[in-house]
Amino acid sequence: MGDPFYESLALTDLGETRLAAGDPTGAREAWRQSLELLDTLNHPDAEGVRVRLTAVDGP
Repeated sequence: MGDPFYESLALTDLGETRLAAGDPTGAREAWRQSLELLDTLNHPDAEGVRVRLTAVDGP
């Protein structure tokens, strides 16, 4: 895509779409990729993606 931040946004949205479609594995993968980009950028949105991953993975 070019810009890592905007790529992470797209991946986060993709994860939401996959989860809504009943594909938690696909959601997890999209969020994992998004988190990797956000961590590289040291962006505060990374925490929200971590919360999503924790929620889909369970306690």
